Amino acid sequence: LLIRRGATTWQADAKGRDALAWARSGSAPDREDIIHLLDRPVIDDPIFAAAVKAVRAGDVVGLAALLDRHPDLLKQRAREPDCYAQDYFRDPRLFWFVAFNPIPPLPPPRNIVAVTEAMIARGVEQADLDYTIGLVMTGSRLREQKLQTPMIVALLNAGAQAGGMVMVLGHKERDAVEVILKSGHPMSVVIAAGTGRAKELADLLPGASPHDVHGAFSVAVINGEVECARLCLEAGAPINARLLAHRHSTAAHQAAINDDVPMLKLLVERGADLSVQDTAWNGTPLGWARHEKRKKAQAYLEDVLGRR
Repeated sequence: LLIRRGATTWQADAKGRDALAWARSGSAPDREDIIHLLDRPVIDDPIFAAAVKAVRAGDVVGLAALLDRHPDLLKQRAREPDCYAQDYFRDPRLFWFVAFNPIPPLPPPRNIVAVTEAMIARGVEQADLDYTIGLVMTGSRLREQKLQTPMIVALLNAGAQAGGMVMVLGHKERDAVEVILKSGHPMSVVIAAGTGRAKELADLLPGASPHDVHGAFSVAVINGEVECARLCLEAGAPINARLLAHRHSTAAHQAAINDDVPMLKLLVERGADLSVQDTAWNGTPLGWARHEKRKKAQAYLEDVLGRR
């Protein structure tokens, strides 16, 4: 009931414990059922669960044996309880798990590329290749283990098509974008804005759609590219609209949480509404700065609002 009504199961308490951690330390009569519900992704099929375990352990031999015995595994989904919203990893396909996004408890195995290639050799669908490269490019765990680049290369070699880069640059995964640019991916207003290529951005903006200008502005703000954000505003980007990445927030929210005073100054000069609340926690940009202890942004916003 709570999840259906929008409860955020991932949100932690003051000690950093989420609902799953509370369930594991509890003593409810139905404790195991609660843990199973909260431990996402929820996997009921034992064969699918065994395949996921093999992926996470880097067990190429065991995974290959499972896939050879159950070839439909690569076309199946782990069907989750319908109380969950349609988020980016709802009802996942098996291949998605090679991205390690969302982050599981264990780090990826060093042979994750070999695991991925073993699955590709058995017939991964194009849609799964395309979706998984997006997961790889937006996730931090593979990057932290220096596995993101070889995974992107392996997926590109298998024919994966990298789509729009708003979410990738919305997560500040700029190195991932550079990898696909080297592979021949075309420059776009979003890529130019999010990677600080102001000259290319200025050349591309006149032919860009309003949606793409909005996306470019979103990633410019998130990545702290003040000049690119200015160019997008001059091209008509909506300064007070919800961003296309982190859609619950506005540009001022993201500048505040980044402690980015130069960006905040640009936004204020261009008329940003500092009273707008985000749609997740009903906080203003100043509220975000205070909650996350972004001292420079807090001081600047308090000064601006105090003079109004």
